[in-house]
Amino acid sequence: MVRRGVALRCRRHRHRHTLLFVPGSRRDRFDKAASAGADRVVIDLQDTVAPEDEGDARHSATAWLAQGNRCRRSAPWRR
Repeated sequence: MVRRGVALRCRRHRHRHTLLFVPGSRRDRFDKAASAGADRVVIDLQDTVAPEDEGDARHSATAWLAQGNRCRRSAPWRR
């Protein structure tokens, strides 16, 4: 019972973040997403991209990040 109470108390203090998902195959949307005000922008390289376009999506995301593009509040993260 004590453990459950601790977990509930901790949950109240978690930081909540907004996530904005952008298809990696839509390079034209990266800048707009980065300036939209979300806490994190996720450039999705698999689920929203056709299998034959995944290589191009990875290249687009890598090129965009290499140019120094970032969201205001986040650093790049890769899963």
